[in-house]
Amino acid sequence: FVATGGDCGHMYIWHKRSGHLVRKVRADADTVNSVLPHPHLPHVASAGIDSSVKIWESTAGEFSVYDRSAKAEVSGEGAHGKMV
Repeated sequence: FVATGGDCGHMYIWHKRSGHLVRKVRADADTVNSVLPHPHLPHVASAGIDSSVKIWESTAGEFSVYDRSAKAEVSGEGAHGKMV
């Protein structure tokens, strides 16, 4: 699979061989700037303009936020963040 983000706030999951869109998920209120799949687990991280990083888990072909209570807020002051 290939994961991408869009200016519309969605994360897209594509089938690598066929190029077909597998899933479209609302991942940000504005723009999804970054999408990073885990190398071994069915997890994907997404980040956007809303200053949050969301960890998604895929189960049975559906994507959901892995743990809503542990959303990492990214500060504008370097690599440090805080848990909310």
